[in-house]
Amino acid sequence: MPADPTSNGDVKAPREGVRRSTSSTRRITWGIFEVAYDDPPVNGPPYYYCMKGLLMPHRVNALSRLLRDLWIIAPGPFLVHVAGSLWMSAAPAITLYLYFSILQFVQVSATSRIVSPNSLMLLASAWLGCGAVSTLVGRCLDENRLVLGAHLRAHFLPKLAKACLDSETDNWDGGAAYASSSGSLGFGEGTPALDLIVEVVSRARDILTVALEFVVLALMASNVPNPDAFILKLIYMLTVVVTFLAPSNGVGGSGYTFWTKNIHYHRLCGLHSTVFDLKYREAIMKDGAGKRLHSEYETTLDSLGPAKSDALALACYIPLPWYWAMARTIVIEYPAALYCLILPWSLSPRSLGTIALIQHAATTLGRSVDLLRRSHDPCPVIDQIRRFYQVLDRSARNDDPEATKCPLQSGSPRGMKVSLRNVSSTYQGPAGEVLAVEDVSLDIEPGQLVVIVGGNGSGKTSLLRLLGGLDTAKRGDVLIDDRPIREYDMGDLRRSMAFLTQSEEIYPASLRENFLLAVPDMVQDPGDIDDAIDEAARLGEAYELIQKLGYDAILNPPGMVGQSMKGCGNGDIGPGALEELQRNSPNIQETTLSRSEKQRLAVSRTFMRSKKGDIRLLLVDEPTSALDPIAERDILQNFCDLKNGKTMICVTHRLGDIVRRADVILCMKGGKIVQKGTHGDLMLDEQGEYRRFYEAQ
Repeated sequence: MPADPTSNGDVKAPREGVRRSTSSTRRITWGIFEVAYDDPPVNGPPYYYCMKGLLMPHRVNALSRLLRDLWIIAPGPFLVHVAGSLWMSAAPAITLYLYFSILQFVQVSATSRIVSPNSLMLLASAWLGCGAVSTLVGRCLDENRLVLGAHLRAHFLPKLAKACLDSETDNWDGGAAYASSSGSLGFGEGTPALDLIVEVVSRARDILTVALEFVVLALMASNVPNPDAFILKLIYMLTVVVTFLAPSNGVGGSGYTFWTKNIHYHRLCGLHSTVFDLKYREAIMKDGAGKRLHSEYETTLDSLGPAKSDALALACYIPLPWYWAMARTIVIEYPAALYCLILPWSLSPRSLGTIALIQHAATTLGRSVDLLRRSHDPCPVIDQIRRFYQVLDRSARNDDPEATKCPLQSGSPRGMKVSLRNVSSTYQGPAGEVLAVEDVSLDIEPGQLVVIVGGNGSGKTSLLRLLGGLDTAKRGDVLIDDRPIREYDMGDLRRSMAFLTQSEEIYPASLRENFLLAVPDMVQDPGDIDDAIDEAARLGEAYELIQKLGYDAILNPPGMVGQSMKGCGNGDIGPGALEELQRNSPNIQETTLSRSEKQRLAVSRTFMRSKKGDIRLLLVDEPTSALDPIAERDILQNFCDLKNGKTMICVTHRLGDIVRRADVILCMKGGKIVQKGTHGDLMLDEQGEYRRFYEAQ
């Protein structure tokens, strides 16, 4: 099939090839692709959105609070940053005025034939000195930014860490607040609030720079006679208008989407991946499909033809329409030529200085105005600052002694009582919320061993997470010792629970610290701690693994950037520098563990918590799914032996000895408890879900 003859076409110029899809959405053609974009919003000048959005009380309060904190945290670096930014704002206007003064001096000297070398040297030295000072101030600002960042990290990171650890959810909004305020979540890869400060100051600096340049340009025009003064003003206004109105890309500066329905292109994407991706190489060799693939690849490529189909190039940039590109070239790059075309009949010796002034001033003004045009509405940045403080304030409110919740009572010495009253919960699926647990009511008495069974997706894990307070019920109440769970301080409640799942995370710390974090309140001598770890490891079938690795082994050491990045002005790293890095970097080797080894460590850590902590509720969710049957039997037996003074709830697929020892078995299907009782009672129901599930083992 021949390629579409229109598939090689360039972007249609706006007003000609643009097709309107909806009232605000347009479409153009780029090669074989269709491109869609929305009409860009009509933004007012920067002072318009500053006055419109920044004066709202909540934004004024957020910005003033940040500035006040900066003054308290690091007054010296803050003043240096402000002073340096003010200089960098004024420097372009100062250098422009000095350039104008030198041109005026040379022109007057040439006309009057009276030369004052000292005055010229003074002006030239001031001009050169201004550039040198700007260079030094720029370097000082870069260094001061790191110093200011160090102060901000020392002040804000502990507060953010507490806010994160106080959060009861795994999607706390402070993570977004931290990432947006620092650019990263890594310790050595950003500073809270620093990027926001720099961005706010940069936008204010851009506005001040353009304002000062306009003042200088007005002063210059007032010292130049007509018609040169009129042409100066005209070219300056054209520079501002063209810079502000010219879009940044070929679709009005908007972002865009693109797609193609060309079947040859889509087939080539699959064939290209198959041919060049090494993961398919062995399959191709085994199937003997190399010749067939080459033939298909060549035929499909011929069918596509020499079409413009570089998706990466399209994703990067759509060029400006020709008329905007031409306007920018004439007005911003060749303003001196424009001056000569406008006034060819009135050129004089004075015109040489005017031409040089126009060329330099238009370039300077165009660069500053372009920076200002690229500065978007600062209100979203201020809103990020406000969200940042909201996270910190929420954590501070949690520390309010007047807001403390009721303490956890000692309750029954046999364990914790857990109850559900008409509880339903959901989780977010691809098509929306999905019901995980539906209208469940039950009572688990202190000291009972409860086993939850059922097929995949029956709601077992969701029910266990509700019982342990890890998930919040959509409807109904979860009760701990006959009191709603929301009335307790969750920190106290957590200290009375041990929760073990089949995919526990191992902390990026030593093995000893991993065990100690399981019992954060434990205080013992180092020797006693190692003995306690050994005891827990034997119960969890991880003793040999720990002896092999050692107590100080770090299983998941955090990565650290130790090499320069290309694309930042850096060249290739030499072999000597790489050798120095290898010789001097900390010798922290990552240890790779199998899934079963990770489970043994997690189980052992839970035994440590259960034996050394004041645990009254033990929740276990298939923690031995990767272990052999003998290890599973021994571990579950050890858990049952620790049940004295604890209520134990266990989710399992394997219906072995533990179901016979269970006080209550809950059989689930479709988010509901369909059967409840002991193993013997449930086996009497020949048509029951539990018996069917048990006999299928």
